[in-house]
Amino acid sequence: MLFIKNLFLSLSFASLFLFSFSLVQAQDVGVTDEIVYEKTSLSKDIRQLKLQYRGELEEYRNLENLYLIAKDQYYKLGTLASLEDAVQKTKETMNSRGKVLETYLRLLRLNLLSQPGIELPEKKIAEQSLLSALQKLEQHRQEIKKPLDKPKIAEISEDFEVLIDQIEESVYQTLTVMAIGELQTIHDKAIILKHDMEVEIATAGGALKSTERKRSFDETDRVLNNLKPEFDAVEEKFTKPTIAGYKEVYRSIGNNLSLIHSTLSRALTFLRELLKI
Repeated sequence: MLFIKNLFLSLSFASLFLFSFSLVQAQDVGVTDEIVYEKTSLSKDIRQLKLQYRGELEEYRNLENLYLIAKDQYYKLGTLASLEDAVQKTKETMNSRGKVLETYLRLLRLNLLSQPGIELPEKKIAEQSLLSALQKLEQHRQEIKKPLDKPKIAEISEDFEVLIDQIEESVYQTLTVMAIGELQTIHDKAIILKHDMEVEIATAGGALKSTERKRSFDETDRVLNNLKPEFDAVEEKFTKPTIAGYKEVYRSIGNNLSLIHSTLSRALTFLRELLKI
């Protein structure tokens, strides 16, 4: 087959970008767990890659439109000139697609490295998966740069359909790790803040205030303790992915993560109220 099948759909998973998990932020309390990565300052590099990604994605969309026009002209005219134009537009679009995907994966890697709350082994595994995908993408782009004819374009297009499945698996594995790590960080900070509040309650004066604080603290403690089964369920699904892979894991843990998110939001609201009592 001459032309790329489902060309734009191969980028559909990139709509998950820009990794803006809208979570309620805990107060700035240090996490003491030594196994958690210390957050790396990569914000400048991330901002630059975001701008590059947006520009490359726009370029890809423009080239895809030109590719569709050239393909339509070839089907209508069937001339050698229209064939040559279609081949060139196909090459340009395939190369642009690979470029924007590479930028996406590099950006995802930087977000992974800067994400606290992820255990080191899990972070390294996800990073290696992204690096492997990047290497295969680069090899794919090198093939595109060679002189191509109709059969070779068809071959490269079919190879990409296999490659995109591998890329998606790496992406969803990383997004899953990052989502869990983000919530784990907030949970850890909430626990530290809860412990500080427990000390405060124990030393606070005034019988009425003390009783009110104790009731509020017990309710906050109950809310946070109820999170353990949800975290356990997420961990179980992540460590034992089905044959469908991490894409299915990412989708299946959505409800668990949403519940953890809302529960953490409620607990942090309780803690803020406690500070005012």
